[in-house]
Amino acid sequence: MIEPTFLSVPELAERWGASSRQILEHGINRALPILFAFEGLAFDQADRWLMSHGAHDEAMELEAKTKSVESSEAHLRRNAAGNVDEFTRLSQEEVVALRQATNANQDRIRELSDLLEQRDRTRLDYRFMGYMRAPPRVLWELMQNEETPFPHLAFHPLSDVHLVSIDGRTVWEGRMMTLEPDVTGAWKGRLRISDLLIPWASVKALEAAQKSLEGEALTNDKNATKPVSRMKAQTAAILAEIARLGHDPKALPARSPGKSGVRAEVSKAMSERPDLFSTNSFKKAWEELRALGEIADDKSGAQ
Repeated sequence: MIEPTFLSVPELAERWGASSRQILEHGINRALPILFAFEGLAFDQADRWLMSHGAHDEAMELEAKTKSVESSEAHLRRNAAGNVDEFTRLSQEEVVALRQATNANQDRIRELSDLLEQRDRTRLDYRFMGYMRAPPRVLWELMQNEETPFPHLAFHPLSDVHLVSIDGRTVWEGRMMTLEPDVTGAWKGRLRISDLLIPWASVKALEAAQKSLEGEALTNDKNATKPVSRMKAQTAAILAEIARLGHDPKALPARSPGKSGVRAEVSKAMSERPDLFSTNSFKKAWEELRALGEIADDKSGAQ
């Protein structure tokens, strides 16, 4: 059986017997990565020079210099032809000074023109055709209205999205991208719930984690006097956190240089569960999952 790569929000809602709103809530809570297809130009926030408004000052300077040169050249021609009055007539020294200023402006015009032409060529290297991760504001607007203007901001699909506190507010932080039309100028006007996609691997990982938790609860119901297996509770919590991060536990991505791996991210989250994990128990639970084949060999960086 060929498995899908993605499920749309309506398809996942039907699979889970839930509403589309409930699926979007999972996305807002980061339990599932919710993506949308995008074709155009995509820039990191550090690439401001390449964004549509990035060369505003240079473009304005080029326009001003061009007008200045045109005005100076016209004045020099009129002066040479004697078509000036006593108030606008230039002396020889003034002619030389104006010619030097005009030449300097022309040099600057060539410099700016070359710079902007190179920028336009470089922008074409940022063409993107793939998927972007919808930010929480977009998901919230879709929950309210079922459609929203196509976003100009989104998270890169491979971004490690996490929560941070800024001025007392909890916000998402990750690799934010600025989206723009391609050279064709084509731009999709609206984004609808039916356009949203969830990776099948994330769906399976979350379902597996939920199944593990339900199995643990069922065991507790059948034998209330039997102590709950702490190891099983720990491994279920780890699988649930991996799913929340949007990864397939059996296909963990390799750790990017200079960044925390999946294992480190999960370990950090589990350190906030002193009721379940002690100093060394996370490592033991992780190794237990590896031994059982529930997670891939650790390529995400040791913790």
